[in-house]
Amino acid sequence: MGSSFVGPSYGRHKRRPDTHFLYAVHYEDGGSGYVRVPPHLANTDSTQAIREVCREAQSRGELRQGKIASVVPVH
Repeated sequence: MGSSFVGPSYGRHKRRPDTHFLYAVHYEDGGSGYVRVPPHLANTDSTQAIREVCREAQSRGELRQGKIASVVPVH
C-alpha cells in the first residue's frame, strides 16, 4: 500500500506556483518598491505596458505614490 507522488504540496492546500515576474520600481526621490507583472507583459519589451501596471498598482495603493524614475526586472 504505497502512495504515489503527485507533485509538490504548498501548505495544506495545493497551489500553483506564482508565474508573475517581479520588477523593482525606483522613484525619483530615491525610494523603491516592487510590483508583480503578468508573464504576457513581462515577456514583451514593452516598458510602457509595465509602467502602466505600476500606475495601476499606485492607484490601488499597492505601490506608494510618487514619480517613477525606472522599472527593472529582479533576477
